[in-house]
Amino acid sequence: MKITSQEDVEKALKSIGFYRLRGYSFQLYDNAAKKYVSGTKFEDIIKLYQFDQELSALVFPMISKIEVALRVRLVEALLIHGEPLVLQDSSIFREKKRYWQNMATVASEIARSILI
Repeated sequence: MKITSQEDVEKALKSIGFYRLRGYSFQLYDNAAKKYVSGTKFEDIIKLYQFDQELSALVFPMISKIEVALRVRLVEALLIHGEPLVLQDSSIFREKKRYWQNMATVASEIARSILI
């Protein structure tokens, strides 16, 4: 990998972090040859990181709105049937193992929030 500015590398590592940047470098690395693809520059990794940040800034607000709308619709649909604690009824779930895992997670999150 070509590094044109040691200062830029140090700045990026301090502000973004090695492990986060490392994830963006995988697609530029040739595992068979055990080296980066010919012509790879550190700036290429930074550009991938910046693209990901910009894409996330565009997509996540939309996803968040969709998620909230879906949760509202789900809760409304469940409450229309009258039982406010219907999600605690394991008989309405096909995947029992996942249901119990989710219930354990909910219980631990409630316990954690009480302790905070």
